Amino acid sequence: MGQKYREVVSGCAFLLLGAIMFAASFSIPKGAEMGVGAGFMPRLMSILLVLGGLAVAAQGWPSGVTRLEAGGRSGNYRAVILSIAYLGAFVVLLPKFGFVITAAAYIFLQTILFCPRGNRDYRRIGIVAAVAAVAIYLVFAKGFKLLLPAGILG
Repeated sequence: MGQKYREVVSGCAFLLLGAIMFAASFSIPKGAEMGVGAGFMPRLMSILLVLGGLAVAAQGWPSGVTRLEAGGRSGNYRAVILSIAYLGAFVVLLPKFGFVITAAAYIFLQTILFCPRGNRDYRRIGIVAAVAAVAIYLVFAKGFKLLLPAGILG
């Protein structure tokens, strides 16, 4: 097979990952539910992941066929694999280190992964990641009254 549907394959992979995350979100204990429960955000993010996967797959469907040269490979699977590994590490480390630290690290690593090598300003990325993690924490912990893991900070 001398052709690959890169966008279709990656879109379907994210669609599948979103569906798995959506199903797994129902196993999150409800806790003291005031308004939205603890499973709200994971469900919302998984729905967005599914929609994004559908959009990428649909975008690649008509024109996503890439002819490979003899023996060549197409696609950047390293970034996809690292993204999934970062997400897995986030889930595993969340209870121990808490939301703010884990989210800041996740945002930092994802940003570095997708930022071109020449444009990486690690200090600025670190500041943005930390500010974003704290802002997200404040919105969901204080605004929506959701209990987020405090980890070593709490």
